[in-house]
Amino acid sequence: MIRKLRYYRFFELFPLVCYRVGYLAALRVERFLWRRKVCSGKKIVLKDTFFVEKIFWKLPEEHIAEAESILDGFVNLFGVKYSCLDDYLRDPISLSVWPKDEFFFDAKTKRKGYGDVKYVLELNKLNHLVTVAIAYFHTREDRYIYCIGEHLDRWCKQVPYESSVANKIMMDLAFRSINLIYISILCSSSAYFRNKIYPLIHNVLFLCERQMRKFSTPRWFKTGNGANHVVGEMVGLIILQRWLGMVGGQSVGKRKIRVEYKWLYGVLNKLIAPSGVYLEHSANYTRLVAEFLVALDLFEEFFGVSNAFLKKKYLAPLLHYLECLAYHGELPNFGDNDAAVVLIPLKKYCSDIEPLLYYNRRIKGLLGENSESFIEAGHFIWDSKDLFDIHVFARVGNWSVFRPGAASHQHCDLLALLLYAEGFPVFVDKGTCYYNQSEMERLLCVQTSSHNTIAFLGEEQADYYQGGWYNYPESGCVEREDSCIFCGYVRYKNVAHERGLYYMNGCMIIVDSVEKELENVTSEIRYLLHEAIRPVVQSSTVIDLVFPSGKKICVECDGATLHVEDDVYYPHYAAQCATTSICGRMLGNVVTTKIRFGK
Repeated sequence: MIRKLRYYRFFELFPLVCYRVGYLAALRVERFLWRRKVCSGKKIVLKDTFFVEKIFWKLPEEHIAEAESILDGFVNLFGVKYSCLDDYLRDPISLSVWPKDEFFFDAKTKRKGYGDVKYVLELNKLNHLVTVAIAYFHTREDRYIYCIGEHLDRWCKQVPYESSVANKIMMDLAFRSINLIYISILCSSSAYFRNKIYPLIHNVLFLCERQMRKFSTPRWFKTGNGANHVVGEMVGLIILQRWLGMVGGQSVGKRKIRVEYKWLYGVLNKLIAPSGVYLEHSANYTRLVAEFLVALDLFEEFFGVSNAFLKKKYLAPLLHYLECLAYHGELPNFGDNDAAVVLIPLKKYCSDIEPLLYYNRRIKGLLGENSESFIEAGHFIWDSKDLFDIHVFARVGNWSVFRPGAASHQHCDLLALLLYAEGFPVFVDKGTCYYNQSEMERLLCVQTSSHNTIAFLGEEQADYYQGGWYNYPESGCVEREDSCIFCGYVRYKNVAHERGLYYMNGCMIIVDSVEKELENVTSEIRYLLHEAIRPVVQSSTVIDLVFPSGKKICVECDGATLHVEDDVYYPHYAAQCATTSICGRMLGNVVTTKIRFGK
């Protein structure tokens, strides 16, 4: 903590500390007064005249089967079904119940003997009740409405206002609020829902708005960097305030909305480059922020508000970048991945980006002349545009736009290659598993040697310390020959690495050159394979990679001896997949890797 504080000036910290300490006593008194209060004084009007097509242009019917499982008492968390709906604070892994009455400031996210808190946080977003609401919208069967009512009644009794770890993170309240609004729109045709269930939802939304407005990140941490959390909080708060104004009849304070948009635009200016690159350097969080902004744009249209500035300045470039980054409609998985979802009613599964691609087509004309060059923001994306259908992604340049030491979602993956070909992933990213794993386990996922690049044993691209990075490396592009499609470098501590990519007629050549101040520093090369790719070792310098279809590509290396190792990677949060890696120790200062396609 002290190491992080040294990046703040005294005049930045002093008001924050005074504000927080002086406010705590009043907050605890207010919490006691509000936790049992029901917002019944205002007239609530939820009609069955909401035009669903204004927000949900297509509701996938795949949700109906999942809804049946929820009615049976099971919920899908990160691809695994758990029976944990009897208590919303019960940890599905350890079966321990997280403390109910802790003030959310004091609630811990790590407890000895408990599982990963992310499971409890995910459950309390109430994503599964949106799934049930979609099933009701498709079938109009009242049993889905009764299920929603039972779960909401149970949730309100088990998770008090401003209490427990379920209310600790303001962005989670944003997820919950948006989900409850989805449910209200999808179920508004039911008189039972309007009269019996929605008043309870309205009370929850009212209290969520109070907590988010009081404790939003920009209000408490005015000197911070901002990140996807601020985007989620501000989007959720704006949507929530508009909704409460429309349904509850109260006027929405223009000053509130104006300040929240100011904070939102302030953080988007830091997070989204002019070309659209998302600068937290995570494909998952790029998708998540895009979903938040699409939700905001949809709801603002629904509320009768036009925001061309949001579309043109931020949303259009971001969606265009996502379209270029994706390969056959699937995003590569680099950086952290928590599998969070905003556009639940539109998506078939967590990582489905088709709704974003569809929305990009809707607003495509706003961007003007589309540029597919993202290198000035540190991302290299290249497609072969030939019959081999090759797609390459790499990061180079600025390590981070954030204050040194701030928690960030990128990994030590500068110059690492993600490779796709023949419609299939070939070289994949390591990813990360759990947030509550030990610092050492997390470091094993994010370190340089876990990525598809050259690693120097004992040397890291940056120093890792409790969720933040220090001593960012120098990195950038260098002038290249006409036949070179990419050439970048990274320098850190006692080493330097330059990587060039060449492509011609179905052959990609990767040239890696290294410099070491200390001769005893060992350099190694590694490429992590997708689990469906089968490596066949032909010699110490040649390995064939066999696709599920039977097609092959040949990897030939000059300057390193190759072998295959068993490995693992994490395609999304809490998912570990067994696979293999091509590894090799460099014999000199240059290694040339040839990848021949169409063998």
